[in-house]
Amino acid sequence: MNLYSELWKSSDEEQDLLGKFLMHEYKKEVYELTDNPPAFDADAAIWGAKVLFYSAQLILNRKNEFSEVSLYFDDTLNIDDPSAILSADLCLRFLPTLYKELLALDMDDPLVDVLRDILIRWTYSSLDLDLKSVPFDIDSFLQHHCLRRCLLDRVTEYKRVDMAEHPRLMQALKEDVADYGQDLWPGLVKDQLSEPET
Repeated sequence: MNLYSELWKSSDEEQDLLGKFLMHEYKKEVYELTDNPPAFDADAAIWGAKVLFYSAQLILNRKNEFSEVSLYFDDTLNIDDPSAILSADLCLRFLPTLYKELLALDMDDPLVDVLRDILIRWTYSSLDLDLKSVPFDIDSFLQHHCLRRCLLDRVTEYKRVDMAEHPRLMQALKEDVADYGQDLWPGLVKDQLSEPET
């Protein structure tokens, strides 16, 4: 990543190129999961990329007053829209790493609260963090074929036991891991995913 002495602003042409690149990445990723994924949301994907980019720039080089750049983090997207969730996640999934780095540098930095609010709002992209989150609508994820696949993969990847205790998510995990549960999630499978003895 390049480090700029001034906060860099993208042109319309650059944003168009970014949107095309992200759409290409989106298609590669989601079509591995399902034949009928949500449509790509360019606005959400580009917004997520900007949040990640400006967060990194502000952590590395705080020449600008925070009040001058906070507008770059405005979030007016629909967090209940599957297209927005998965499109924004292309870049937002990397935001928890920057958030943890910022906490290690300066817990009182005003950027901490801004990033935390974003990560709380976009819960799917922050499942590797232990945040006091707004209620996560697991049921809506499980009702959507592609979101269900994505959620199960990520909950398993980050071993989110607290979420796995949700009855419908637990049932979905049972169906998903089948005979491979001990390899994917040792411990949880033995105690919670095994069928009760009769």
